[in-house]
Amino acid sequence: MLSEKPIEMPRSQSYGSNYFICHSLKLNRRACFYSNLEYANFLSVELNPQIIKYVEQPLQITGKNDDGKMCKTVFDMEVLYEDNINELWEIKYSSDLTGDNKSAVRAKSQIAIQKNWCLKNNILYRVRTENDIFQGLEHLNNMRFMYHCICRTDERLLGNCIKRIKRFIEQVGDTTIGHIYESDPEPTMVFPSLVYLLIRDQIKADVFNQELNFYTEVCYGKRFLE
Repeated sequence: MLSEKPIEMPRSQSYGSNYFICHSLKLNRRACFYSNLEYANFLSVELNPQIIKYVEQPLQITGKNDDGKMCKTVFDMEVLYEDNINELWEIKYSSDLTGDNKSAVRAKSQIAIQKNWCLKNNILYRVRTENDIFQGLEHLNNMRFMYHCICRTDERLLGNCIKRIKRFIEQVGDTTIGHIYESDPEPTMVFPSLVYLLIRDQIKADVFNQELNFYTEVCYGKRFLE
């Protein structure tokens, strides 16, 4: 990782600017985000088991814009994957990447500076938009629900329930969350256990377009046998 702690940034005073202070399970500390999209990206990172570590606002660099002026820019996130590959990310709405209005010009200049810096320093770089973060109409709501589920539960207590759920699916095949809930002797453990299995692709459900509830259908995932 290039950075171990975030750069302290002032909160925007612009009307309508959103600011989120969140507890990160992966980092075991408070993390701050400066837009709805950055918050949604945070949820997607926390729920991605392939990402083992990250830092928000990790690095400030200086580079020339198209007018030759020196400008400072801060990356939105650095992530480290389980295969020891790290990337620097910029989080932007897709509307900021096209057109010639002031916001788009500023965003494209910022991205060009960041991309050139990463090329020179042999670091992977990615621009993530809402199209990368949201996969469907219910995805954000479900990510919120899933994250709060795992925040309120000690993962070490889920082992027996996870085994029972997998055994139940092996016996009956495709089923619903409601049927799993009714069959389990510890129903309060069912949703956190299902979230654990979902984010590890051990079971599948449509978390993108349907609200997670008792009627949600679940089935085998690619890593069911792990």
